[in-house]
Amino acid sequence: MKSLPRSLFRVCLAGLVFLAACEKPQQRVSAEGERDAPPVETPESAPPAAVAATPAAPVPPVAATDAAGEDAAAPAPAGPDPEPELRVARVGQKIHVQGALRSKIQVERIVETLQREFPDCEIENTLVVDYDRMGVGWGNRVADEFLVPFLHQVADAKVVYHESVLTIGGKVKSPRDLQNLSETAIAAFSGSTTSALKNNLEVPASAKP
Repeated sequence: MKSLPRSLFRVCLAGLVFLAACEKPQQRVSAEGERDAPPVETPESAPPAAVAATPAAPVPPVAATDAAGEDAAAPAPAGPDPEPELRVARVGQKIHVQGALRSKIQVERIVETLQREFPDCEIENTLVVDYDRMGVGWGNRVADEFLVPFLHQVADAKVVYHESVLTIGGKVKSPRDLQNLSETAIAAFSGSTTSALKNNLEVPASAKP
């Protein structure tokens, strides 16, 4: 009977040792599991949610403008038609005809008249038709009434009609020729577009009174 309590004591001690040996690994695993587990974010530690981008308000279209800042679609104001232009000059046996007139009939009449009246001269023609030019009445009569007698009587003859001003030049034989040709020029180019006459005709010193 004395040995019974000692046996029980040994059994109880062995059981405690066994239990202790079983619990330690569980505690170690549990501790390691707690150490290796990722931290759980709490509402306080969680980063703030990204703020959604607010769409920009639509920008109204801007009308295209030109360099002056005006509306490019606006039509430019129409200006007056450009003045007609006529240049006739004789150098020896060559007659130069230049300029621009609105009427095709007038252009053809001037060139054809000079070719007919001066068959021995070379007619160098660059007179063109420009329908944007201002129309004139003198284009119908200027060849027969003025250019033909002027080119026959004047040496180094020059006739320029530019910006409504008529300029005549060259050398004549007498003061009477100078006066007659000036009056013929005024009559031939008369009209609303002609504003002035510049007479550059020269008379030899020996012919002057």
